[in-house]
Amino acid sequence: MLWEAERKIDMNYKLHCLEAVRDDIGEKRYRTSLIQVIANYYEEAYGGKKVNKSSMLTFINLMLTSRGLEEISYSYVKKLVA
Repeated sequence: MLWEAERKIDMNYKLHCLEAVRDDIGEKRYRTSLIQVIANYYEEAYGGKKVNKSSMLTFINLMLTSRGLEEISYSYVKKLVA
């Protein structure tokens, strides 16, 4: 349980750092980096098991919309997981 909490803090720290440099790196790079951090976290949470792409899509899109960003498509998730 502690390891899971540390992993979540790590993702939140990365998201916080990205938010801090958002203006410097530009909106497109910010969004792409944010998606990658979230996807990596999600894959790690599955612990080497096969990732449910639909669930991953929902998780990423919730994180994006909570930050005022446009959602991604299912095909984008397929590219991330492949």
